[in-house]
Amino acid sequence: MKSKIISFQSMNIFNEHKNHLKMSVGKKVLSITAILLLLTACRSSNDTEETPVDKQTFMSKWIWVYGSGGTYNANESYTLDANNKLSSSVYTRNEATTTVINITYTRNALGQVIKSQNESSYRIYEYNSAGQLSKSSAYKASDGTLLSYYVFNYSADEYEQVSYSAAGVAGSKIVFTYTADKKNIAKEIWYYANGNIAFQRQNSYYTTKNPLSVYPYSEIYMLDKGFVSQNAVNTETYSYDSGPSYNTVYSYTYNEDGYALTQKEITGTEQTTTTYEYITK
Repeated sequence: MKSKIISFQSMNIFNEHKNHLKMSVGKKVLSITAILLLLTACRSSNDTEETPVDKQTFMSKWIWVYGSGGTYNANESYTLDANNKLSSSVYTRNEATTTVINITYTRNALGQVIKSQNESSYRIYEYNSAGQLSKSSAYKASDGTLLSYYVFNYSADEYEQVSYSAAGVAGSKIVFTYTADKKNIAKEIWYYANGNIAFQRQNSYYTTKNPLSVYPYSEIYMLDKGFVSQNAVNTETYSYDSGPSYNTVYSYTYNEDGYALTQKEITGTEQTTTTYEYITK
């Protein structure tokens, strides 16, 4: 009888110990689960805090030098506003004398440039319903007299830039033909006011980024020409109605992000070098 009691007691002790183990294991599982949840939450929180903000690259300046001696050179630098939009530029040209042109830019509610102004003149820009530049008019700064203007007409495969006098008389024009992918200008034909062709230019391209397509240079170029090619120019072939044809060949060096650092332009024995500088914001 005593041995049975001992056995029962042993069984009770064993059961109690087993139950205690179950409870301990349960508590450990709960504790581990809580720790894992806490670590996950902390990691998620840290991940959120450490997510880098996407930054943009902008052109801050270009420097152009003609020939090895650099007797003729020019440069242009840019200032961006709080929204990283072009607000002003300074163009400097050194030849026999130094010329400095300061330009400021005014925008509409859509962010489009509607006016650019320097010390002697200003331009007013108009856009079509597709947001493309449709007209660019030059005025005298001192009294607002209209000097001349350009009109831009677009179609699916090409567009034209037509010059007009203040009196509204059409002058020369340029017809730009797009490449098949619409990313670049394949050909330009320049016409005299009488309709005769002055010259043509055929363009070929690398697959790399065109430095002219980097903001804010891209915006200034589009305000002048209505379109900017996305790829870097490889060769330009000029042909004239009278006179010899010639080629201009371009070569570039790039940084690790694919932005051009230098551009060499060779036409016959003549060479120019353009250096580009950038900022990241």
